[in-house]
Amino acid sequence: MTQTQRATGRLCLLMTVLASTLLLAACTIDDNPEPRATATPTAVTFGPDDVAVGTLLNESSAAWDGVEAWIVETRIESPDTGSGNAATSVSTERVTVSGNRHVLNMTGETLVSEEITTGGTIYMRGSLVSSSIYPDVDESTWISFTADQVPPDTALEQRVTYLTASPTFPFATVTAETRALPAAPAGEIQVDDRVCNVYTFTSAEGATDGIEYRIAFDAQDRPCQLIREGGGVIETTTWSYPETPEPITAPNDAVPVETFPTGP
Repeated sequence: MTQTQRATGRLCLLMTVLASTLLLAACTIDDNPEPRATATPTAVTFGPDDVAVGTLLNESSAAWDGVEAWIVETRIESPDTGSGNAATSVSTERVTVSGNRHVLNMTGETLVSEEITTGGTIYMRGSLVSSSIYPDVDESTWISFTADQVPPDTALEQRVTYLTASPTFPFATVTAETRALPAAPAGEIQVDDRVCNVYTFTSAEGATDGIEYRIAFDAQDRPCQLIREGGGVIETTTWSYPETPEPITAPNDAVPVETFPTGP
C-alpha cells in the first residue's frame, strides 16, 4: 500500500467516524408532540409505561431552545477481531450557539485532528492534517483557511460544511420510523452532577438484528447521554452544559493555507 493510499484511507476513516454521530438522518422533528403510549402509526406494541421516541425528542427539542453552549463527547469502541485491531476513537466538541466550535479527535493516544472555527476562519492541526490534508506542515502546526479555499467535492469540503454549519438540536434529523418506536423507562444514571432519566429502545424487528439504544435526558429535558450498540461497536455520546463556557479562540501562529492539494 502506498503512502497516498494510506493517507486517503485515514481521511476516509475519520470522515466516516465523524459522520456517524447520533441517530440516522432523514426527516425533521414534528411541531406537535406525539401522544404517549400509542402504537400509531407503527404496528409495534407499546407497554403501559412506554413513550414514543418522538415524544421524548419533542420535549427535549423545546428545552434545547434555552441552550447557549455545550460540550459533547462521542466515544466509539470497536471490537477486537483477534488481530489486535481493537480501537477507541474519542471526539470532544465544544460548541456555542453563535457557531464557534472546538473539536478534538483522538484514536487511542494519537491526536488525529484538532479543529477550531471562529470569526469565519477554520483552524486545523494533527496527524490527519499533516498526512492527508496539508502535508506542508507537521502534526503540531496549526493551519488556517476559509471555506471558499477548500477543493469542491472532497471529504474535506464535507467536514468544513459541518464545522461551519449553524448548530442545531442534536436529534433534529431522526427518521420518522425511529420516532415512532416505543421507548421503555429504564431507571436513572448519574452524569457529572446530573441525575438523568434513561429510556431504552431498539430498531430490531422480530429475529432481525438491529441497533440497541439507551437515551437519557436530564431534569430539564436536555440530552444527557446516548448509547448505541450494534455489530459489536459501542458508541457513547455524552452532553454537558457549562454554566461559564470557556471561550473558543483562534490559536497563535497558524500557517495560512495558500492552496490545498486536490484529492478525495
